[in-house]
Amino acid sequence: TQKLTVSYMCNVDDTIKQQQSVLCEDISGPFLCSVKRHFPSWRLDNISLKSGKWYYEILVVGDVNGSCPQLGWADEDFKCHDGVGNGVGDCKHSWGVDGYRKRVWNGSDIAYGKKWEDGDRLGFAIDIDNKIIGFYVNNEYQGDAFKNCNFTGGVYPAFTLSGHGRMKIRVYFGGSAKLKYDPPQGYKSIYEYFLSSLSSSSSLSSSSSLSSSLSEPR
Repeated sequence: TQKLTVSYMCNVDDTIKQQQSVLCEDISGPFLCSVKRHFPSWRLDNISLKSGKWYYEILVVGDVNGSCPQLGWADEDFKCHDGVGNGVGDCKHSWGVDGYRKRVWNGSDIAYGKKWEDGDRLGFAIDIDNKIIGFYVNNEYQGDAFKNCNFTGGVYPAFTLSGHGRMKIRVYFGGSAKLKYDPPQGYKSIYEYFLSSLSSSSSLSSSSSLSSSLSEPR
Protein backbone atom coordinates (compact mmCIF):
# COMPACT_ATOMS: atom_id res chain seq x y z
CA THR A 1 0.00 0.00 0.00
CA GLN A 2 1.31 3.42 -0.97
CA LYS A 3 1.49 6.04 1.80
CA LEU A 4 -0.33 9.32 1.13
CA THR A 5 -0.17 12.59 3.07
CA VAL A 6 -2.54 15.53 3.40
CA SER A 7 -1.13 18.76 4.82
CA TYR A 8 -2.20 22.20 5.96
CA MET A 9 -1.30 24.66 3.21
CA CYS A 10 -1.18 28.12 4.71
CA ASN A 11 1.99 29.91 5.82
CA VAL A 12 0.75 31.62 9.01
CA ASP A 13 1.73 31.94 12.66
CA ASP A 14 1.27 28.99 15.02
CA THR A 15 -1.72 30.51 16.84
CA ILE A 16 -3.74 30.26 13.62
CA LYS A 17 -2.25 26.94 12.49
CA GLN A 18 -3.15 25.30 15.82
CA GLN A 19 -6.86 25.89 15.15
CA GLN A 20 -6.96 23.13 12.53
CA SER A 21 -6.06 19.45 12.40
CA VAL A 22 -5.73 16.65 9.88
CA LEU A 23 -5.68 13.01 11.01
CA CYS A 24 -4.54 10.16 8.76
CA GLU A 25 -6.60 7.11 9.77
CA ASP A 26 -4.64 4.53 7.73
CA ILE A 27 -1.56 4.41 5.51
CA SER A 28 -3.31 5.99 2.49
CA GLY A 29 -6.22 7.52 4.37
CA PRO A 30 -8.97 8.34 4.91
CA PHE A 31 -8.01 11.77 6.24
CA LEU A 32 -10.18 13.56 8.80
CA CYS A 33 -9.89 17.36 8.52
CA SER A 34 -11.37 19.68 11.14
CA VAL A 35 -11.15 23.31 12.26
CA LYS A 36 -11.93 25.29 15.42
CA ARG A 37 -11.43 28.82 14.05
CA HIS A 38 -10.47 30.68 10.87
CA PHE A 39 -10.53 29.29 7.29
CA PRO A 40 -7.82 26.65 6.75
CA SER A 41 -7.02 24.88 3.49
CA TRP A 42 -5.46 21.45 3.07
CA ARG A 43 -4.03 19.63 0.06
CA LEU A 44 -2.96 16.17 -1.00
CA ASP A 45 0.84 16.20 -1.23
CA ASN A 46 3.19 14.85 -3.91
CA ILE A 47 0.72 14.94 -6.78
CA SER A 48 0.62 16.95 -10.00
CA LEU A 49 -2.15 15.95 -12.41
CA LYS A 50 -1.46 17.20 -15.94
CA SER A 51 -3.62 14.87 -18.03
CA GLY A 52 -6.31 12.22 -17.66
CA LYS A 53 -9.57 11.85 -15.73
CA TRP A 54 -9.42 11.60 -11.93
CA TYR A 55 -11.81 11.06 -9.03
CA TYR A 56 -11.93 11.09 -5.22
CA GLU A 57 -14.59 11.25 -2.49
CA ILE A 58 -15.35 13.15 0.71
CA LEU A 59 -17.72 12.11 3.50
CA VAL A 60 -19.64 14.97 5.14
CA VAL A 61 -19.23 14.63 8.92
CA GLY A 62 -21.64 16.75 11.00
CA ASP A 63 -23.84 19.76 10.33
CA VAL A 64 -22.87 21.78 7.23
CA ASN A 65 -24.56 24.98 8.42
CA GLY A 66 -22.11 27.85 8.82
CA SER A 67 -19.11 25.77 7.74
CA CYS A 68 -18.78 27.38 4.28
CA PRO A 69 -16.99 24.36 2.80
CA GLN A 70 -15.11 24.97 -0.45
CA LEU A 71 -13.88 21.58 -1.63
CA GLY A 72 -12.31 20.52 -4.90
CA TRP A 73 -9.12 21.23 -6.81
CA ALA A 74 -6.26 23.72 -7.13
CA ASP A 75 -3.34 24.26 -9.49
CA GLU A 76 0.30 25.27 -9.04
CA ASP A 77 -0.45 28.99 -8.70
CA PHE A 78 -3.06 28.68 -5.94
CA LYS A 79 -2.28 30.74 -2.84
CA CYS A 80 -4.48 30.37 0.26
CA HIS A 81 -4.58 32.75 3.23
CA ASP A 82 -5.97 31.32 6.45
CA GLY A 83 -7.29 33.99 8.80
CA VAL A 84 -8.01 36.30 5.86
CA GLY A 85 -10.69 34.28 4.10
CA ASN A 86 -9.03 33.07 0.91
CA GLY A 87 -9.67 29.40 0.30
CA VAL A 88 -10.29 26.90 -2.50
CA GLY A 89 -12.33 28.63 -5.20
CA ASP A 90 -11.58 32.18 -4.09
CA CYS A 91 -9.21 32.72 -7.05
CA LYS A 92 -8.89 31.64 -10.67
CA HIS A 93 -6.37 28.95 -9.72
CA SER A 94 -8.78 26.85 -7.65
CA TRP A 95 -12.22 25.29 -8.15
CA GLY A 96 -14.49 24.52 -5.20
CA VAL A 97 -18.00 23.29 -4.48
CA ASP A 98 -20.01 24.43 -1.46
CA GLY A 99 -23.00 22.36 -0.39
CA TYR A 100 -23.97 24.74 2.42
CA ARG A 101 -24.53 27.78 0.22
CA LYS A 102 -25.19 25.58 -2.87
CA ARG A 103 -22.56 27.34 -4.98
CA VAL A 104 -19.41 26.61 -6.95
CA TRP A 105 -16.44 28.93 -6.75
CA ASN A 106 -13.62 29.96 -9.11
CA GLY A 107 -12.82 33.58 -8.35
CA SER A 108 -16.56 34.25 -8.53
CA ASP A 109 -19.49 32.00 -7.60
CA ILE A 110 -22.64 30.65 -9.26
CA ALA A 111 -25.59 28.57 -8.01
CA TYR A 112 -24.99 24.80 -8.20
CA GLY A 113 -26.20 21.51 -6.80
CA LYS A 114 -28.16 20.48 -3.73
CA LYS A 115 -27.56 21.16 -0.05
CA TRP A 116 -25.42 18.57 1.73
CA GLU A 117 -26.40 16.64 4.83
CA ASP A 118 -24.42 14.77 7.49
CA GLY A 119 -23.37 11.41 6.00
CA ASP A 120 -23.49 12.48 2.35
CA ARG A 121 -20.74 11.02 0.18
CA LEU A 122 -19.40 13.60 -2.27
CA GLY A 123 -17.60 12.75 -5.52
CA PHE A 124 -15.02 14.97 -7.20
CA ALA A 125 -14.34 14.39 -10.90
CA ILE A 126 -11.88 16.25 -13.11
CA ASP A 127 -11.25 15.75 -16.85
CA ILE A 128 -8.02 17.63 -17.38
CA ASP A 129 -7.71 17.11 -21.13
CA ASN A 130 -11.26 18.35 -21.81
CA LYS A 131 -11.00 20.98 -19.03
CA ILE A 132 -14.20 19.95 -17.21
CA ILE A 133 -14.87 19.65 -13.46
CA GLY A 134 -18.05 18.18 -11.96
CA PHE A 135 -19.30 16.93 -8.59
CA TYR A 136 -21.49 14.13 -7.22
CA VAL A 137 -23.71 13.78 -4.14
CA ASN A 138 -24.31 10.15 -3.18
CA ASN A 139 -23.35 9.08 -6.71
CA GLU A 140 -25.83 11.52 -8.29
CA TYR A 141 -24.10 13.85 -10.76
CA GLN A 142 -24.88 17.49 -10.09
CA GLY A 143 -23.81 18.57 -13.57
CA ASP A 144 -20.71 20.12 -15.10
CA ALA A 145 -19.65 22.83 -12.66
CA PHE A 146 -16.78 24.26 -14.70
CA LYS A 147 -15.96 24.04 -18.40
CA ASN A 148 -13.00 25.37 -20.38
CA CYS A 149 -10.89 25.47 -17.21
CA ASN A 150 -7.50 27.13 -17.46
CA PHE A 151 -5.02 25.07 -15.46
CA THR A 152 -1.54 26.38 -14.64
CA GLY A 153 0.82 23.43 -14.33
CA GLY A 154 -0.38 20.40 -12.39
CA VAL A 155 -3.66 20.10 -10.46
CA TYR A 156 -4.23 18.50 -7.04
CA PRO A 157 -7.10 17.87 -4.58
CA ALA A 158 -7.58 20.73 -2.10
CA PHE A 159 -10.25 21.67 0.45
CA THR A 160 -11.19 24.53 2.77
CA LEU A 161 -13.50 24.71 5.83
CA SER A 162 -14.65 27.54 8.08
CA GLY A 163 -14.39 27.42 11.86
CA HIS A 164 -17.78 29.16 12.08
CA GLY A 165 -19.47 25.77 11.65
CA ARG A 166 -19.12 22.25 13.05
CA MET A 167 -18.66 20.28 9.86
CA LYS A 168 -15.65 18.00 9.40
CA ILE A 169 -14.61 16.15 6.26
CA ARG A 170 -13.25 12.64 5.80
CA VAL A 171 -11.35 12.38 2.52
CA TYR A 172 -11.03 9.15 0.50
CA PHE A 173 -8.58 8.72 -2.39
CA GLY A 174 -8.68 4.92 -2.72
CA GLY A 175 -6.22 2.32 -1.41
CA SER A 176 -6.81 1.86 2.33
CA ALA A 177 -9.38 4.68 2.03
CA LYS A 178 -11.81 2.72 -0.09
CA LEU A 179 -14.17 4.63 -2.37
CA LYS A 180 -17.86 4.03 -1.78
CA TYR A 181 -18.68 4.34 -5.47
CA ASP A 182 -16.82 3.33 -8.60
CA PRO A 183 -15.23 6.27 -10.42
CA PRO A 184 -17.22 7.43 -13.46
CA GLN A 185 -16.49 5.51 -16.66
CA GLY A 186 -13.03 6.36 -17.94
CA TYR A 187 -11.92 7.98 -14.66
CA LYS A 188 -9.27 6.70 -12.24
CA SER A 189 -9.09 7.03 -8.49
CA ILE A 190 -6.46 9.44 -7.18
CA TYR A 191 -4.75 6.48 -5.52
CA GLU A 192 -4.04 5.01 -8.96
CA TYR A 193 -1.89 8.05 -9.72
CA PHE A 194 0.46 7.04 -6.91
CA LEU A 195 0.51 3.41 -8.00
CA SER A 196 1.44 4.38 -11.56
CA SER A 197 4.09 6.79 -10.26
CA LEU A 198 5.53 4.03 -8.06
CA SER A 199 5.51 1.61 -11.00
CA SER A 200 7.28 4.15 -13.22
CA SER A 201 9.93 4.77 -10.55
CA SER A 202 10.51 1.04 -10.15
CA SER A 203 10.85 0.59 -13.92
CA LEU A 204 13.34 3.44 -14.16
CA SER A 205 15.32 2.04 -11.24
CA SER A 206 15.40 -1.43 -12.83
CA SER A 207 16.47 0.01 -16.20
CA SER A 208 19.20 2.05 -14.54
CA SER A 209 20.51 -0.99 -12.64
CA LEU A 210 20.51 -3.10 -15.81
CA SER A 211 22.33 -0.38 -17.75
CA SER A 212 24.95 -0.09 -15.01
CA SER A 213 25.54 -3.84 -14.91
CA LEU A 214 25.90 -4.05 -18.69
CA SER A 215 28.43 -1.21 -18.73
CA GLU A 216 30.66 -2.75 -16.06
CA PRO A 217 33.92 -4.25 -17.42
CA ARG A 218 34.13 -8.03 -17.34
